[in-house]
Amino acid sequence: MIFAISVLFSADISKEALEKLQKRDFAGALKMFVSSCDRNISEDCRYAGDIHMQGWGMVSDFGKASRYYLKGCTLGSGEACTESGIIYMKGLSGKKDIGKALHFFKKGCEYNSSRGCYLAGYLYSGVDGVKKDLNLSSGYMHKSCKGGDMRGCLKLGDIYREGKVEKRDIHKAAGLYLKACKSGIAEACRDMGTLYLEGMGEDKNVSRAFGYFLDACKRGDLEGCYDLALAYERGEGVEKDPRKALMIYDKSCKEGYVESCTALGLLYSGVDGIEKDEKRAMALFRKACDDGSASACSNLGLMYAEGRGTVQNYSRATTLFQEACKHANPIGCFNLGTIYDMGLGVRKNPDKAERLYKRACDGGYGKACSRLEELEGVKKKGR
Repeated sequence: MIFAISVLFSADISKEALEKLQKRDFAGALKMFVSSCDRNISEDCRYAGDIHMQGWGMVSDFGKASRYYLKGCTLGSGEACTESGIIYMKGLSGKKDIGKALHFFKKGCEYNSSRGCYLAGYLYSGVDGVKKDLNLSSGYMHKSCKGGDMRGCLKLGDIYREGKVEKRDIHKAAGLYLKACKSGIAEACRDMGTLYLEGMGEDKNVSRAFGYFLDACKRGDLEGCYDLALAYERGEGVEKDPRKALMIYDKSCKEGYVESCTALGLLYSGVDGIEKDEKRAMALFRKACDDGSASACSNLGLMYAEGRGTVQNYSRATTLFQEACKHANPIGCFNLGTIYDMGLGVRKNPDKAERLYKRACDGGYGKACSRLEELEGVKKKGR
């Protein structure tokens, strides 16, 4: 009976402390959570850790947060274990330790923290030096999604879509994406749009695809904004509107999505309804290339090769095509092949050109396949 009274008393304290927290009486809430934590109430240790972690009403103290989370975890709070893992993963109270982070995420999952399950699955997907184990990753994503973490549902959708661990099942993937999208996960909305656009497991429906890309973009997914702009540019699921596409690409580019910068450069290179501005196109391609876009490097190289917006410079073009091809851009490989095929600024090298055309063809660029056939025909005639 004494134990029952103690638990009830602690529950009343927790309720009052949470009310203080909602009223932003952080000092009062912390005092009560610490008192309750001292009596081994696991979730109140977690809340005490949260106040120190977030710096509510004080300067953040990750060391104190870590101690409260550790005690809460020891007492069985899954969320406290997960927060302990986050501290180790980010190195907030000392040296970053991914091994310990994984340990606490797994412990959190064991104590029913869906976040802990998700983060354990995330690490097992082969990030931050953790040995890749897709079977374990899939298992944790299943638990995460079942526990209500929609990020787990999103990743589980990817697993079914890719078919690397679970049997490929596009319908299951779509169901998981839809569930996550309805819960506010922007990336899942974009993935639903892609399924409808490509007709993967769903009947192809460009109008529905457009609607999902619009949802994703509104929720802040920059890749979703790129897909939305592309729909306006091509007139897929919506009336063609290059100017609307330009505005969306521009916003997405400024917010850091590099492929939107590349697409914006292409619009300024010469598209009906958009005033040509090759200097601006070059600046956008240069920025995107510097930020890692292989297609931007290829497009910038083409401008140097053709002398558009700048003085013709085959040497600079060759360097840019090499960079694009190195990062598996088939058009970059084709353009580089053309440089060696035609001897543009370099000595002709038919063998090297052919190898580059083959690489571009293997990458799905049809024009390169056609050029290979032409070269093969020339060889046969010469025999």
